[in-house]
Amino acid sequence: MDGWPRISSKRFDGESMDTYRRRAAQIAEIITGFRMGRFDSETADEMEQRLADLQNPILEHH
Repeated sequence: MDGWPRISSKRFDGESMDTYRRRAAQIAEIITGFRMGRFDSETADEMEQRLADLQNPILEHH
């Protein structure tokens, strides 16, 4: 295996660059945590939900 695929996040329509960068950084941090096995099962459930929320423009777009 050549390693993990690059983490990329799409910018939502109308999302400011600052907001996009913060959201993309949070997504990358969560995905990296999963890849490195940093979460216990309870935390993993919370992080999975947070990741889904971050990727949903209805919930995250301000």
